[in-house]
Amino acid sequence: MPAWSRRRVVLTVAAAAALGMVVFVVLVLPLVVRRVAVGQLAALTGRAVALRDVELNLFTGRVALNRFRLAQRDSSEPALEIERLDVRVAPLSLVSSENVRVVELTVTRPKIYVTRLAADRYDFSDLLALIPPPDPNKKPSTRTVLLERLRVVGGGVFARDLVPQPAGLWRIERLDVDATRLSTRQGARPGRLTVRAVVNDTPLALDASAVALAEGRVAARVTVEGFDLAAARAYLPADLPAAPTAGRVTLDLTVTAERAADGTPSVALSGDARVDGLAVVQRAQPDAFLKLARVAVRIKDARPLARDVTLSVVEIDGLDVRARRDRAGQIDLLALAGTPAPAAAPGAGTPAAAAGPPPPTPKITIERLALRGAAALTDEGVTPTTTLALSDIAVTLEHLTWPGAAPVALDVALGLPAAGRLSVKGTATLQPFSVDVTSTMRGGSIEPYYPYIPLRARMTGSFNGDSRTRVSTAGGTLTATSQGRSWIDNLEVRRPEGGAPPMRIARMEMAGIDFGWPTHARVAAITITRPQVEVERDASGNITLRELFVVDPPEAKPGSDGKAPADGKPPARPEPEPETTASAAVRETPPPDAEKPKKRISDDPRGGAVGFPVDIAAFVIDDGYVRFLDRSVQPAFSETLSRFALKVEGLSTTPGKRAKLTSQAIVGGDAALDVRGELAPLGELYADIQGELRDFTLTSVNPYASSFVAWAVDRGKLGIKFRYHIERDQIEASNEVVVENLHVQPTRKEDEVKKRIGLPLGMIVALITDSDDGLRLSLPVSGPLSAWKTDVSDAIWAVVRNAAVNVVAAPFRAIGRLFTGKNNTIESVGVNPVTFAPGSDVVTPEMAKHLTAVADFLRRAPGVRLTLAPTPGRADLDSLRAQELTARLQQRQREARLPDFAAAVAAEFAERFPGVKPPAADEQLARLRAEEPLSDERVAELLARRLGAVREDLVRAEGVPEGRLAVAEGEAPPAADGDGRVEFRVGQ
Repeated sequence: MPAWSRRRVVLTVAAAAALGMVVFVVLVLPLVVRRVAVGQLAALTGRAVALRDVELNLFTGRVALNRFRLAQRDSSEPALEIERLDVRVAPLSLVSSENVRVVELTVTRPKIYVTRLAADRYDFSDLLALIPPPDPNKKPSTRTVLLERLRVVGGGVFARDLVPQPAGLWRIERLDVDATRLSTRQGARPGRLTVRAVVNDTPLALDASAVALAEGRVAARVTVEGFDLAAARAYLPADLPAAPTAGRVTLDLTVTAERAADGTPSVALSGDARVDGLAVVQRAQPDAFLKLARVAVRIKDARPLARDVTLSVVEIDGLDVRARRDRAGQIDLLALAGTPAPAAAPGAGTPAAAAGPPPPTPKITIERLALRGAAALTDEGVTPTTTLALSDIAVTLEHLTWPGAAPVALDVALGLPAAGRLSVKGTATLQPFSVDVTSTMRGGSIEPYYPYIPLRARMTGSFNGDSRTRVSTAGGTLTATSQGRSWIDNLEVRRPEGGAPPMRIARMEMAGIDFGWPTHARVAAITITRPQVEVERDASGNITLRELFVVDPPEAKPGSDGKAPADGKPPARPEPEPETTASAAVRETPPPDAEKPKKRISDDPRGGAVGFPVDIAAFVIDDGYVRFLDRSVQPAFSETLSRFALKVEGLSTTPGKRAKLTSQAIVGGDAALDVRGELAPLGELYADIQGELRDFTLTSVNPYASSFVAWAVDRGKLGIKFRYHIERDQIEASNEVVVENLHVQPTRKEDEVKKRIGLPLGMIVALITDSDDGLRLSLPVSGPLSAWKTDVSDAIWAVVRNAAVNVVAAPFRAIGRLFTGKNNTIESVGVNPVTFAPGSDVVTPEMAKHLTAVADFLRRAPGVRLTLAPTPGRADLDSLRAQELTARLQQRQREARLPDFAAAVAAEFAERFPGVKPPAADEQLARLRAEEPLSDERVAELLARRLGAVREDLVRAEGVPEGRLAVAEGEAPPAADGDGRVEFRVGQ
């Protein structure tokens, strides 16, 4: 065969073989690949696999899969569906050991269906188990991959989450991905990535302008438009006390992530975040306690891995916070911040995690925070239930840094409950804590706080104030200072049932407030301008104004659930649990500081009982008016105190420091009252007050005089000079009373004065007044202050009783004494007796003077008679016995011709006491005197001689008629203590 023929045959065979190869690659190989791929995937995954066809071109490096479907395990439901997967690879790069270049990868309409069955188990968990673990001994591959173009068109992910209740459904739809030049080669030019999707109807977009996979660096913009926070509620912990029910999150963030040379990752965020229409409820509560119309955050630089966040602007609009305090006193919002339950300790078999470096300290910086909104507290712990609402809240903070000592500028303004506005401006530092602010309040109202004031009084007025306050902590010690002033305009104290207010004050002002904790409290002046007070006593004797300020007893609280028991009985006390030895030891062992006394607020001795000095430079009442109306008497008593002015200078708690007081007023329209002195009412009470009341018309007190003493004053003017000294719970007072032109008359038959004192008031007045119907009385008061009580009726009776006592007691001051009862009523009067030497009946010169004074008393009181009653003393009996013994011994000495008196004593002793060894002479005489008998006749003779001596002196020397002297009848009384005497009994 010729050579050209052989070449033709070879070319023909080669062409046929090439054609066969092409036919095989184009037509047969895709079928083989499809069959093998379907079989292998089905066997590997245990799931049904469907693949319509495979497009394969080895010459161009293109592979396409059409209509791929992977079913769920043991189900015909789909797990993965791909409309078309198109891959084109550079053929030459497949044989290269350095880099694989994927020209294009396009996935059209992929659909993934996922179900979470448990916290760590999914319906594809068995597929994850097919992935072999990494081989630590295997060297990392040096081959790189370059993906020049990646596209996902119309993708979707549908996830069911069966863990939360109710189950969650997450949909990622319209997923479009477009990426270029994604490379794992070091130093490659960064690629780009764009993602668009809709997550549960929320648009999501990601635009990465620089993606460097090898360096772990990416810069991207992420946007989320209106993600519904209610979808995340099911994923919050079940024990979380609060959860959102509404709210949409919008994000526009720039994310930069990179990896350092040592492999440390870092992430940086910047951009805007916003929440609209946020509503948060407490568990098992239907209504939201927190609502936010809008929260906008501009993130300047946030590095979450480094725990460092800088926010340029935080704007909170439409804040609406609602808190509730139950009857047990618990505030629900405070309970939200309760201590979480301690985590369970790891089991013994659980290996401890390797200790790593401590996480960095979180740092938060907010360059500007602005808040607008309102807040309200509904308090069910008071009656009636009260809601305190703060409206129009505006808060601005600038340069807030935590931790750090940089000052924070703050500006707070809010509307107070019911009325008024408060504003606070200044600076603060968080570490260490300090505050320096100025505050202003205008037009505040006390009305919303009525349920918290345990008084019946209802107060109205406009409360205002200006202050500058500094608070700081250093070394665990809190210090605070505040300067400013506060005042109340048009203060009124009203009754709950309404009517005219019994107390009105045009203005009450505290100026020059200077408070320092814990060192001092100072006020330059407290001024009360034009107070008008009506003090009324009702028919039952109660002061109605005082009743308005009586503290109401607290209501009995129900059980902890706020409900009373259904049967009305108090809940049974639970039985105590058995106490272990250890718990008993803990209970019985007091804490180490239990025995230590509480530390004083301040060691400054000027603090007195308060603990730190309190000084008020001046307390002033200007142009006051007081009306007193007493309906407990008939007719009703009414009196006024007008043009009342009071000034107290130098009030202080410093021990020993006393304030000066001056006061003036007009009483009843024409009487003048002046008061001055010193006092120390703060701390231990001290007062030294003196004053004068002039030209007070006594007829104005006739309602009291007629009601209490059954007498009325026809005319008379009263003047009083008084002085009261109070110190160490003791009161000493003097009252110099001057009454001019006094005349009284009875108003009814029952004479209360005679019933109480024994003399009618007319007689008392006649006895104590002078020729001009005037009198002067001195009325002292003394005793413990705690036991000294008085009112108007007591004062009147004190005057009457003291006057009567003075009238009767005056003549007795020189000769005797006056006996009064416990109510200072006259019970009896007495004349001092005439005393004698033991055994004597001689009137001494001193007693002669006393008898002259008794005679003078009888001459001034012709209606008085005296009864003389002799009484022996014990010394008289001893003297009479000695006289009898001495006379008998002298007689024995004479008759027995004994040499001396001592011999007579010895003989008498031997006769009286035979067989007894004689003691010394003096002792013998003393025993004989003790045994000497005494007859009653001898005592009666002595008393008769004394009685005669007194009568003789009064009748003959002083000229007292015998008829005014009587002798007491009956036997003489037994011997009494003291000297023998003749007593006088006063009679008529």
